[in-house]
Amino acid sequence: MVREFDVFNGEFVKDGFVVPEGKQSVNWVDENTIYVTRQWTPGDVTASGYAYVTKVLKRGQSLDQAVEIFRGDKKDVSAERGVLRDIDGNYVMDTSHRGLDSSNIEQAFYPDGHTDTHKVVLPLPTTATWRLLQGQAVYRLKSDWTSAKAPPSTMGRLSLSISKRRSRIPRASNRLCCSCQTSTSLSNVLLKPRTVSCCRSCRMSSARYAASISARVAGRLSSWPCRKIRPCR
Repeated sequence: MVREFDVFNGEFVKDGFVVPEGKQSVNWVDENTIYVTRQWTPGDVTASGYAYVTKVLKRGQSLDQAVEIFRGDKKDVSAERGVLRDIDGNYVMDTSHRGLDSSNIEQAFYPDGHTDTHKVVLPLPTTATWRLLQGQAVYRLKSDWTSAKAPPSTMGRLSLSISKRRSRIPRASNRLCCSCQTSTSLSNVLLKPRTVSCCRSCRMSSARYAASISARVAGRLSSWPCRKIRPCR
């Protein structure tokens, strides 16, 4: 079960959000809106047993009044629509993900906010993972990044520009992709592991982006000040 809790007063909110017990996830959209991903009808789950339908629930509405905003595929491992926020908790845009299998995820962006149904999927490997850092998506590549319009980009760290000011990324997502792949600026590649090294994990704070590196079994930590991570041109 999910219940709205007031952390300042240390009590549950009277007439607040309540979602019955179930295998589910809940994402805050704003003070009066949440996204709920759950089994809405008996048996309506993926083959892995996870929910794949997200609905919008407004404050004061009952669960049967929620409106569908996203639907994955029953063949997915799991799927949901959520909200992308920066490190200060400010809303950036809506996102969704579909777990295609245990290693591949389709990550989509919705530049026009909560009502946007036009998803933008960047032409990156579905094995890539990412984090938002000061208005940029920093991608961790687990396989080579190839494109029909640009040379291959080998596994490393790449920063892609996302505008925070208007909470948008370009509609022509392939243009964003190509501008990064064809760029000769070394600032776009934070780290390119050698054949004897790999990146184990990445973390970020408001000031730095850090990566845990293993090289010939020995470990080390590398980090970059946020001001050093410049957007692609």
